[in-house]
Amino acid sequence: MTPYTLETSPRRTSAFATLACIYVVVAVLHWAIDLSPWLASILLALTLPAVWDIARNKPSRLVWDSATVTWTTAEQTRSVKIKDVTEIQLITRLDLSIKCTFILTSGDKLRLPPQVTPSREVLQNLGESNGISVKVGHFLSIR
Repeated sequence: MTPYTLETSPRRTSAFATLACIYVVVAVLHWAIDLSPWLASILLALTLPAVWDIARNKPSRLVWDSATVTWTTAEQTRSVKIKDVTEIQLITRLDLSIKCTFILTSGDKLRLPPQVTPSREVLQNLGESNGISVKVGHFLSIR
């Protein structure tokens, strides 16, 4: 099996566009309706984690081969052996992102970070090609 690799960078156009939109909206509110400076400061402070991620520019990476799934983000590096995974749960969230959870033979759950989560179709194909049961749910957790 050819390894599946996904690499993402925090310096994406969408990240810059989102921050720019937030800053423009806060500026317009400040000038148009005289938004309180402390309220504007709170709103702008909420963007600091995104600015920090962009400044660090630590790429995230997922590698899925025939024996292991390995991922690296700015916060963690983890891997799990395919033989230890009994089930993959794919939950579509309200923002239409995917929450991917590996259910291990020990009963533990291991969640794939959002930065390295590929599309639902890719995850289903990878799981099924490795003989792993894949459960798909929408907006609610699978019991």
